[in-house]
Amino acid sequence: MTVATPLIKPIVDWDDYIGRFEARQSVEVRPRVSGYVARIAFRDGEFARAGDLLYVIDSRPYDAALAQARAESARARATADLAHRNLARSVTLFKQNAISREELIPAAPPLPRLMPRWRRRMRALRRARSMFRSRG
Repeated sequence: MTVATPLIKPIVDWDDYIGRFEARQSVEVRPRVSGYVARIAFRDGEFARAGDLLYVIDSRPYDAALAQARAESARARATADLAHRNLARSVTLFKQNAISREELIPAAPPLPRLMPRWRRRMRALRRARSMFRSRG
């Protein structure tokens, strides 16, 4: 009979299991504006708090929309100003008997057409400004 001395070593007990891990808490992230993601401001697995910057959206479409709304608003205002100036000039000429009443009437600005257009342009400008502010 042979006798052997036992080996003394630490033993690591482990088992293989197939499974799936699921986060205890999760959150759904939805953008307030649409657009392309220009930069991701976090790393996977990082903790985030309410209000933390997560993504930066490409601002070029919003910059262009804001510039377009400003230009259209300025154009509508310039059209209305021109119509008012033409009317004032025509009234002055009419008072000096330089033009007839028939020539004065077409010079009157088409306010029912110009003012709603200008108001629409101002609303579009306000919308573009609010989108520009909330894009972050």
